[in-house]
Amino acid sequence: MLSSFNDSSSDVPSAAPSTDLESFVELSTALEIVRTLSSETVNDNLLSALMKAAFRHGGADRGLLVRLRDGNLRIEASALLDCGEVEVSLLQTDCSPSAGPLQVFRRLIDTKQAVSIGDCAEGHPFSEDEYLRSSTVRCMLCLPLIRDVEVEGILFLEHNLKAKVFTPARRAVLDLIAAQGAQSLCNVELYAKIPRSDDWIRPALNTIPILVITRDCDGVADFHNQNWLDYTGLTADEARGDGWRVILHPEDAAQNAEQSQADIAAGRAGNYEARLRGRDGQYRWFSTYTVPLRGESGEIEKWYGACINIDDLKSEEQRARKSESFLNEAQRMTHCGSWTWDIQNNCFPSWSKEMFRILGCDPDTTSPTFELIAGRIHPEDLSSVDVGLEEIAAGVRAEFLSYFRIVDPDGKIRQMQVIAHPVMNAKGDVIEIVGTTMDVNEQHLREQAIRESEEMLRLTVKTIPGLWSAAADGYVDSINGHYLSYRPADEAGELAAQSWLSRIHPEFVDEVTHQWNHAVATGEPFQAEFQRMQPDGAYRWFQSCGWPLRNSSGKIIRWYGLLVDMNEPHRREQEVQRLHLSLARAMRVATAGELAASIVHEVSQPVAAILSNAEASMHWLDERTLNLPNARRDIGRIVRDANGAGDVMTRVRELFRRSAPVASPLNLTEIISEVLRLVQNELSKRQIAVQTDWQGNLPVVWGDRVQIQQVILNLLINAMDAMEGINELPRRVIVRLSQQSNEELLIEVRDQGIGVKDGNDVFESFFTTKDHGIGMGLSICKSIIEAHRGRIWMEPCESPGASFRFTLPVGRWDRS
Repeated sequence: MLSSFNDSSSDVPSAAPSTDLESFVELSTALEIVRTLSSETVNDNLLSALMKAAFRHGGADRGLLVRLRDGNLRIEASALLDCGEVEVSLLQTDCSPSAGPLQVFRRLIDTKQAVSIGDCAEGHPFSEDEYLRSSTVRCMLCLPLIRDVEVEGILFLEHNLKAKVFTPARRAVLDLIAAQGAQSLCNVELYAKIPRSDDWIRPALNTIPILVITRDCDGVADFHNQNWLDYTGLTADEARGDGWRVILHPEDAAQNAEQSQADIAAGRAGNYEARLRGRDGQYRWFSTYTVPLRGESGEIEKWYGACINIDDLKSEEQRARKSESFLNEAQRMTHCGSWTWDIQNNCFPSWSKEMFRILGCDPDTTSPTFELIAGRIHPEDLSSVDVGLEEIAAGVRAEFLSYFRIVDPDGKIRQMQVIAHPVMNAKGDVIEIVGTTMDVNEQHLREQAIRESEEMLRLTVKTIPGLWSAAADGYVDSINGHYLSYRPADEAGELAAQSWLSRIHPEFVDEVTHQWNHAVATGEPFQAEFQRMQPDGAYRWFQSCGWPLRNSSGKIIRWYGLLVDMNEPHRREQEVQRLHLSLARAMRVATAGELAASIVHEVSQPVAAILSNAEASMHWLDERTLNLPNARRDIGRIVRDANGAGDVMTRVRELFRRSAPVASPLNLTEIISEVLRLVQNELSKRQIAVQTDWQGNLPVVWGDRVQIQQVILNLLINAMDAMEGINELPRRVIVRLSQQSNEELLIEVRDQGIGVKDGNDVFESFFTTKDHGIGMGLSICKSIIEAHRGRIWMEPCESPGASFRFTLPVGRWDRS
């Protein structure tokens, strides 16, 4: 069908257009035609306007207006299309056989019906007509101008290049032009018979049911009929002159005055639309038509105007435009175009803008034809579309739905969907096919992507190690092939009995069972690490994670999870921890060299006191100076100082010992004080003052005492190094301890040194600003604090220096 149809159509005279065709005339087009033709009161002007309107809306390249005068056909107007412009000639000549198809004109007069020939190159009933036989006319249309059921004239249009130019849509507009033209010709004759004095007509003007206004020859309003006065609420005196302009809407007043003055100056009929205020204060749309009344000399004697209420038409027009705009926008957004195929005339009276976009055509330069459609459809899909449309046209099927491909001019292939339905007449014959064509290329690509994604998902599920799923109640009912590789051979039948827990190391069974039951009960994600027996009897570390799948109401419908072999990561983690502890101890040993003088000072003070008290004790035990109470006192002091020296050595030994971290409750005030005593001699030697600031009754934190001491010691040494070589400002270190919230304590070490430019890099390994540093101190501090579930950061200060801060959680927590 699409591959074989051409643009041929029947050449028999067509009947008058149906109301269905008339529906093709848009409201705005109809209003324009009525306003243009009804506003003309001069015969020559009307003939020119009528011919130009017919050419503009009909698509002809030659035309005639023939009037029936005393039984003879006379040509009163001739029009030609020349370089896109319509040239109208006003004539008064008899219609000869060489000027127009007389046989067609006579047939129209006899039948009072339009005559149309779609293609004169094919057979038609007027093949013997002299004009059609000798001319190059390709298609033609004759429309009757009827008044009082009699043919008043003939509107003849032809095209010499194209066939089927006068489509049903154009025909509907031309029918309206012919009807209005006949009425306007009658009005012109009536205007010529109007008496020059209007005194006799004013009573009639007061009774007609429209708003009428008259003006003198200069355009000054001198009369308003009673309907006009009743609507506006103005008196005749108030409306006279320019007084009537008070009822114009402010937005319309300027344009109305400009257009009215231009029409009066040019002496031409006018038409304009404006909103007029009624006596109720509401503005309504009116269309005002003004025409001049000329005397025998041609001078304007009077102006007559009629105001027609078009408020309902405006509302309907706005609704129609809005509806059309919504339809076009909806089609654009959904990539769905609509069309109608007139089977009898083999054309497309309806073809939406989206159809042009779908086919990649310019609607201003392209007409919808079967050749265009067939040229776009992929050759492999053309026959299936042909068959479907043929079956619809033959009435075999009530609906046609098919998918096909189109090929764009650039070679790109897109997927389309067409849906078509037949429209039948009263006899049951299919006269039209209405349909939609949707660009479903994106949907097709998405579906293809979904299919590929589903296949990829299937392969992914098949290859994911240790994938399992369970019902909403926690019953494990599905595992993939890789999970089976983790199970001993005799476990293959144990899944249904939920015996997978029996392969977990006894030390972890209770905890894993509790975590899984808790997850199923609360809907929280499941995660557990444990050791699991392998087929060779050895235990390996595994991690199992599970997540709930919920429906739209939030109810859990399934669980999905993974069983991941973590044995190698665990081994590497243990090795990293061992290296980390070794590196931390190495850093503490390196710190010992820097604090050697402070350590010696801490030990030498109690040792010197012991020597002094020993000498005093010897003195008091001498026979000559025997004094046992004094000797007992000094010996007690020796014991006290010895214990003090021992405490110093214990703290130093603990700081630099090689042992695994031990978590215990910590009093940060005591820890900070101990570290400050340890570095006191170094602070004195560098002439650095220390300012402490902390609150009383602070809660304890949980952690490793030695590691926290190492962090504070490292921050204090960095603070002292930062102030090396600074002499202008006071050299001071501020140590603050405060409670940020019920959950954590904040420790701050602030110096007045040179500061740090980039605080984001100081905690990176091997980053240092010291000539003698290796850049591992703050990195180790960060790992220690994060291992204690705290945070550590650096903040620049407004004054010189830097502030290092870290937090530690209050109370006990699970270090594992």
